[in-house]
Amino acid sequence: MNHKKNATLLSYYIVCLGIFFLLGFNSYAEQVKTIPLESLSWMCGNWTGEKDGGIIEESWSNPAGETMTGMGRSIKDGKTVFVEYMQIAREGDSWGMTIYPDLKAGVKFKLVKTGNMEAVFENPLHDFPQRLEYRREPGDRGKLLAHLEGIMDGKRVTDDYVFENTAEPKWPALTGLAIRKAVIVPASSDEVWSAFTTKEGVTSFFAPDANVEAAIGGAYEMYFVPDAPSGSRGSDGCKILSFIPGEMLSFTWNAPLSMPDVRKQRTWVVLYFQQLEGKQTRITLVHLGWQPGEEWQKALQYFTHAWDIVLGRLHYRFSTKPIDWKNPFTPGAENNGK
Repeated sequence: MNHKKNATLLSYYIVCLGIFFLLGFNSYAEQVKTIPLESLSWMCGNWTGEKDGGIIEESWSNPAGETMTGMGRSIKDGKTVFVEYMQIAREGDSWGMTIYPDLKAGVKFKLVKTGNMEAVFENPLHDFPQRLEYRREPGDRGKLLAHLEGIMDGKRVTDDYVFENTAEPKWPALTGLAIRKAVIVPASSDEVWSAFTTKEGVTSFFAPDANVEAAIGGAYEMYFVPDAPSGSRGSDGCKILSFIPGEMLSFTWNAPLSMPDVRKQRTWVVLYFQQLEGKQTRITLVHLGWQPGEEWQKALQYFTHAWDIVLGRLHYRFSTKPIDWKNPFTPGAENNGK
């Protein structure tokens, strides 16, 4: 769903107070603060529809670790013309959605109303939209409806999207699922960012060797078996999709050689970096792009475990020392890398 349109800034303040009072912002503020994120689980799944002669897609992960992550894209004439990432997470004492449209800086919206498979987010200072409404029709196959609203050139403008659930009934757990992991490490967000975006950084915890180009479309290749032939060393051919320095990094990912069908294709990984008090950083990892099939299920199970090892080594790298690849630390193992 394209959350951004060309607009002037002239009318921001004309309707700011009216939006909050007419929509009953104050009456819902305390209610929204206390709701569990699981109350938005009706948004989860893979959704698709048609818009302006093209295909629109939106996917939302299951709530976990006080976050939900989504991705949307628009396809027209066989080409992707728009991509965005979304995250719902705690914003102060309430919930909020941050949207990264077309790989650009994030825009925050505050959750102001929820209930009965409906959620309303607002940012009265944004150009367009200033209000996002999600609603789902009843039933397992009920449609997901998205309504965008705002003021452009002094006029009220709306935009509506209708999505159908594309999950195959045989594979509901896979098609609606994203792997989600999180860890808090004793380091600043700048240090952790460097650990993920430089060769020196990734070889201290991720893989013994690597090829990293910190640029859109740049290589993001982890060589888990550096001496293997080119193309079979690890994440050969994977690339950086987008980033916001110190905040978000996304890249394509492949599967082990033992899963050739999945390896030929690409999933993608999104990392979020959140600076905490006391020189600590929370890293949230979301692995998306899963498809139905037995080999895909094996790959999902494999990476559900593998990312625990990667994040465990990241924590060890900052709490103890960089990984010794001749005797690597493995979370839960007896040798502990010693």
